[in-house]
Amino acid sequence: PAPSRPPAARERAATPGVASSSTPPVPAPPASEPVRKAASSPSTDNNKASADAHIPESEDLEGPALLRRVLGALRVRVLEVEVGHVQDARRGTRYLVRVAPNVKLAQLQARAADIGRAMRSMSAPLIEDIPGDDRINIEFLARGAEALPLWPTIDELPTAAPGTLPALLGVDTSGRPIVQDLAIAPHMVVAGSSGTGKSTLLYQMLVSLAARVPSSDLELLLVDPKATDFAIFRGLPHLNGRPILTDPVDVIEAVEELLNSEFPSRTRALLDTGHVSVAEMNREAGKAVVRPIVIVMEEFADIVDALESRQERPAFLRSLTRIGQRARSVAIHVVLTTQRPSKEILPPRLTANFPVRVCLQVPQLSDSIVVLGHPGAARLQGRGDLLVRRDGELLRGRALYAPRSELSAFVDRMKDSAS
Repeated sequence: PAPSRPPAARERAATPGVASSSTPPVPAPPASEPVRKAASSPSTDNNKASADAHIPESEDLEGPALLRRVLGALRVRVLEVEVGHVQDARRGTRYLVRVAPNVKLAQLQARAADIGRAMRSMSAPLIEDIPGDDRINIEFLARGAEALPLWPTIDELPTAAPGTLPALLGVDTSGRPIVQDLAIAPHMVVAGSSGTGKSTLLYQMLVSLAARVPSSDLELLLVDPKATDFAIFRGLPHLNGRPILTDPVDVIEAVEELLNSEFPSRTRALLDTGHVSVAEMNREAGKAVVRPIVIVMEEFADIVDALESRQERPAFLRSLTRIGQRARSVAIHVVLTTQRPSKEILPPRLTANFPVRVCLQVPQLSDSIVVLGHPGAARLQGRGDLLVRRDGELLRGRALYAPRSELSAFVDRMKDSAS
């Protein structure tokens, strides 16, 4: 009889990793057949296979390879990842991702925070469809992105054509200016918590309008309950001699004057000339026959709160709603800003006529949903990081910064040129 093998030999013949010595030995593979390496994470093999096939495990993954690995770990089948165009890489990274047809956009958006953490990003990425494309746009802001200067972008903006009101909202991750023509908008809501860059956004918007639209073609009406945010623009020629309004009673009177005086006179001008809108009339004339009016209300919630116990509050909200409904044709445009974008402050009946929405960082998902219909603003970085919703599209951008001394110098130059 053949001699029995010692216990150690029996252990070596057993299947690796199995303690029982009674398990039958596993035959070694033929010499001509390579040994296959065991998958490191069986639960995600199907999703990761294509991503890991060409990436040596000894290298640290980054960029598209890391994004493939992250999405694969979330059981998302990735077909293609491409780095999108970014003019300045210091601002962030944009990926164009093609996923399997059964992957839902909402599924990815719900895991945005997890994706951002796994990609070592300072905030959750913006995840959106690309109109006219079968790929998904995933954008990350750079870690500790520095403030972007305002004046280079202002200098690049062309002079406004007659009948247009180009308001600069920032730059996207490709470095392209995000400009909204308020003549088309025609109204806008801006929301963001204190310290997130909302004032910076409003300053760049007012500077772009004043720099590119002459005061003969535009009138501004500024509302500032704090009496400090817009003080730097006091005396700007585009105010047409109006003071910056700080008292809610004065704001109510100004809104009522627009409804009871400006609306009828502008409507008569349209009837007399046969035009359907002031913008059309001004374009045909090549100049502002009737000057558009842009109302910017800072801290709208403070105005509403001040009217809390008065009869004026419902009437004031009704008047603003009427302006929102009718003002496009008569070229009266409203920008409402608030730190508290709740449904009580921004009732749906009012904001239904404010199709352009800009949101900086807000504390709660519900705040972001009120403004954008999307939870993403609760995951923004701050420091001017913003989302713009317009024409059914969501854009990520950054507000552009200028110190108050430079803004003051700009206003002084505007005053000198007007005189």
